[in-house]
Amino acid sequence: MEKVRSISGDWIKITARQAYPGFAPRVQIEKLAEDLGISRRSAYAYVSEERRVPEGIEERFIRRFGEPAPDAWREVTLYAHSTSPNVSRKAKKPGPVPGALAAYRDNWRINAQNHARALAEGALGHRLTDWWQNELTNGQVAMIEHSLDEEEAREKYPYAFDTLAVSDDWAVECRICGLVGAVDDRLQEVNGMVFRVTCGTNSYKVGA
Repeated sequence: MEKVRSISGDWIKITARQAYPGFAPRVQIEKLAEDLGISRRSAYAYVSEERRVPEGIEERFIRRFGEPAPDAWREVTLYAHSTSPNVSRKAKKPGPVPGALAAYRDNWRINAQNHARALAEGALGHRLTDWWQNELTNGQVAMIEHSLDEEEAREKYPYAFDTLAVSDDWAVECRICGLVGAVDDRLQEVNGMVFRVTCGTNSYKVGA
């Protein structure tokens, strides 16, 4: 047997979200597949890690989206009886440490939160609360999108009803003006007027 590396499914999803913002996750993956010249079925197999990403596809991925982060690789074990056409490719990098990609996101989020707080409080005069994880669940999303009460929504969408819908979104509020900001560690974005509007000026309001 031998060890080879492959871009992780999580990193492919992160890349798709960054490359095609504003689209549903399914559409993002399909657009990525189209740009790479691969089938949707293959793209979903790479995302779910049912199959490893072949070297040729990795090269296309890197040319199109740039070099993945050091923690974006997973290690795959190939056995002698494997019929894969890529069994001769040796591992070029060590496999990721378990949980390393999650740690990478955590570090990014903490740094983004600290910088956002420094800007909002130091330059714009806000006084921020502690950060909290967005508590919106899949069930609540279904209730909003389909105008259902909770009982109807639970009956129609029983699976993962109470699972967080945007677990990568962290919000904060200004104690003075009430504006809300957010940090999304999946898309690596900092959102919200609390970060770019001077507190108390009402400069975020449009019209009379």
